[in-house]
Amino acid sequence: MLCGAEPKTGQAKDVKLAAGTEVSVGALKAVLQNVSEETSDGKPARSVEFQSEQSFAAIQKVAFLDAEGKPIESSEYGSSTGSDGDKTVYGKTWLVVTEAEQVTIEVTWFDKVEEIVLPADFKVGVGF
Repeated sequence: MLCGAEPKTGQAKDVKLAAGTEVSVGALKAVLQNVSEETSDGKPARSVEFQSEQSFAAIQKVAFLDAEGKPIESSEYGSSTGSDGDKTVYGKTWLVVTEAEQVTIEVTWFDKVEEIVLPADFKVGVGF
């Protein structure tokens, strides 16, 4: 289990929602891999997939802001991990309810992340 402490927040402004766009804010260093037009409850939206060679474990929250700095409705709805044996690639996908081509991405990450091992004692059997 991972435990995070010392949260920090930063922003990347005027990020173009297009495949190939690089995003670097604190612990988030990723490339927008797939960006596609969608709808959410009849409203225009975009599916935005971030891909990174580092885990998203230190990321607490990703938010999308409009040109005035107001939050845009969004939700994380997918994640993936793939490896070819030499390199691991991590992915996270958000649905962002906007037609805007550029947004501000606000990231909250943990500056300190530690793995914690919790002891467990299990008894398994029929009839317990």
